[in-house]
Amino acid sequence: MSPKKRRVAKPADLSRRIERVVDDVLGRRLAGERVPDDLVIRNHLGLMPELGERLKALKLVERAARLTKSDPPGRKKPNKPDQPDQRYVQGLCPYCKSQYRIRAELAAKKIRCRQCRGVFLSDEFAAAVTPPAWPDENDPPQDAPQG
Repeated sequence: MSPKKRRVAKPADLSRRIERVVDDVLGRRLAGERVPDDLVIRNHLGLMPELGERLKALKLVERAARLTKSDPPGRKKPNKPDQPDQRYVQGLCPYCKSQYRIRAELAAKKIRCRQCRGVFLSDEFAAAVTPPAWPDENDPPQDAPQG
């Protein structure tokens, strides 16, 4: 018996096969399917290491595309006056009246003031700058004696 000769792929053929695999992976990912790189590599070991490099480049392109769809870093959207930023709560330290913005997820947590080092709950913090409600028409004036 003569040993079987292993067929070596030509560079142009190898390049076309890699291109088809990458196009297939990209199409499936754009369709919403989760296609992990390691699975693609396991199924196409004969195309390595070039396939691994192309998949790495594809991952960078996909990441860049996601970043351009979301808010790019360093670029802030202007807040509209009628829509305050919901991620933050503005308030004053109840002790020294220093003004701060804190993350909204810190609601009902203890906060330490950076100025006076006083500790208070974030609910007290937000209440310090909450504007008073408009008086009801049926309420007596504040300066009128109640009797």
